[in-house]
Amino acid sequence: MNKMVKYFLLFALSAIVSLPAIAQNPYINDTRMLMKVGDTPVTVEEFMNVYLKNNNNDILDKKTVDEYINMYSEFKYRVNEAEYYHIDTTAAFRDEMGGYRKDLAKPYFTDEKALDHLINEAYQRMQEDVRVSHILIFCNEEASPKDTLAAYKKIEDIRKRIGKGEDFGELAVALSDDPSARDSDRFKGNRGDLGYFTVFNMVYPFESAAYSTPNHTLSPIVRSSFGYHLIKVTDRKPALGRVQVSHIFFSVKPDITVEQEKEIQAKADEVYKKLQEGEAWEKMVYQYSEDQESVEYDGVLPWFVPNRMAPEFVEVVYDLKNPGDISKPIKTYNGYHILRLEDKKPVPPFDEIKYEIRSRVLRDSRSKQSTVAVIEKIKKEYGYIENQDNLKKFLAGTDASILTDNWNLAKVATLHFPLITLGDSILTTDHFIAFIQLQKEKEANKINPTAETETAETLVKKYFKIWSDETCTTYEDCRLEAKHPEFRLLLKEYRDGILLYEMIEREVWGRSTTDSVGLENFFAQNRNKYYWKERRDYVDITISGFRSQEEGKKAEKALVKLVKKDKSDDELKAVYADNDRIYYFIDHYKVEKGIEKKVDALWDVQLPHLESEVLDNNIVKIFKINRALPPEPKELNETRGMVIIDYQEFLEKEWMDGLRKKYPIQVNQEVLNSLKK
Repeated sequence: MNKMVKYFLLFALSAIVSLPAIAQNPYINDTRMLMKVGDTPVTVEEFMNVYLKNNNNDILDKKTVDEYINMYSEFKYRVNEAEYYHIDTTAAFRDEMGGYRKDLAKPYFTDEKALDHLINEAYQRMQEDVRVSHILIFCNEEASPKDTLAAYKKIEDIRKRIGKGEDFGELAVALSDDPSARDSDRFKGNRGDLGYFTVFNMVYPFESAAYSTPNHTLSPIVRSSFGYHLIKVTDRKPALGRVQVSHIFFSVKPDITVEQEKEIQAKADEVYKKLQEGEAWEKMVYQYSEDQESVEYDGVLPWFVPNRMAPEFVEVVYDLKNPGDISKPIKTYNGYHILRLEDKKPVPPFDEIKYEIRSRVLRDSRSKQSTVAVIEKIKKEYGYIENQDNLKKFLAGTDASILTDNWNLAKVATLHFPLITLGDSILTTDHFIAFIQLQKEKEANKINPTAETETAETLVKKYFKIWSDETCTTYEDCRLEAKHPEFRLLLKEYRDGILLYEMIEREVWGRSTTDSVGLENFFAQNRNKYYWKERRDYVDITISGFRSQEEGKKAEKALVKLVKKDKSDDELKAVYADNDRIYYFIDHYKVEKGIEKKVDALWDVQLPHLESEVLDNNIVKIFKINRALPPEPKELNETRGMVIIDYQEFLEKEWMDGLRKKYPIQVNQEVLNSLKK
């Protein structure tokens, strides 16, 4: 490995070690100066943070510490040079560093206890698939109290009607705001039936209601970001996991007659009977299936999970236990299918997927529970106070113009009242006004689904909630470095790692690939390093598309004659130029010993040497070693990759020699000796 790349991995990428591991560093906040690299001091805390992390223990070996002093100095040379050229002040660097900081700060805004609960809950739900039907009444989360009450009364009335015995499916068709319940020009309506699903397939409140409602019963009224739901649980099954099946498909058009459909069903039954009598699956797929896309793959469909297929389809798959099991014909909304199970992958053990679940939880709306818990902790720690009286005065001075692009600020701009107190910060109506204006600018070109029902009061309350939460997280974010030394150190490692990478790219990697003159000069001065050993020149030919062994052997005989005469590739291809079934693959190689096993086995045979055969699938193979090539010097284009690596080593050494002179090391021996005791 290139030494410079090694240093980069050692120091810059060492940041992947977890924060708790860094927190165990006993030298945290030890500000004694261990050494200076040029004019840049290196504290005991900074050096030991990296040393302990890369040694994975707290044992201080004298020899190892001395080695790290030298290695860390070379690391700091490059960082100092980046600072000398002000790379750390560029907009590109600040943006990249800002992105890293945002990612590194995320663990501090996660409530691990709440998160662990959500992870375990999700895994438990993964063990079961649930089938539900629902009725939806739209109601946006920010809807006015009036509209919210109207939506609730509507869903409440529907629930009462179901309780009195009215059919759930008919009410879904007539009253649900989910359009999939009703027939359309293209699809038959599902009457509210959403089929089978598992964790993460639905919004969290809906998922929770479905999993907590007993089988064959109706849930309480459920509120989600879409509105109010009634959920009827119609089935539960042990988790299917991920499944792959193949199918033979018989299409049924929406306008087909009853008699025509009976004919299609009879055809499907006939094919199923043939399969039962021993007909090959692949033959039946190619002969009968109307799903042309899957026919190319013997009817095999992509891997799927329950919510990706029609419930009728999934119910049959549950009953297929072993690969190769074949189902009777089943009907879905678009036709009849005969299914064959290819493979099943059950839900993996918890330890195998807990980090994947964690990642999905953090991306899912359920992670808001963790965020809420963190914000509550911040409020408690810093003594959050919300001045409701002043907020009411702000609301009283806000009219409907806030809903437009021309907000009239006359009544609120002169208030200057405190609204939030957090730690040593007091945020006033002026801060809130600035936030609202910025928020409105961000939302200017976005569709607002609540525009027709929103009022000045609901909008202000929505903005205040967002502002309050952002105020808390921003206040905490600004204090992370001071509160958490491990975060400060990790951030510094990322900073120095980015600077290191930029300097390597600028002085070594970039130059080695763009300085063509320098590369050519380096190659010319070191040409005796780049030699081919003895090689063999050979050709490997494959010709496919013959319909029988007889046809393949006839072609083999004709082509071998041409190859023995060293005919060109074009002359070989001309033999079957008029036959679009025949495909040629002709490859020429020159290889040293140890590269190709077949050539190695024939290394000492008399040359030229030719072998040929016709494989069971009628493919013709011809292999010919033409001649032995004596050792000879390589051209630059034959070894450019190796020359670039060597040129990088040369540039690195040249660069480092200059940096050592520019940034001399001064080690505080007294402090160093104290670390070795």
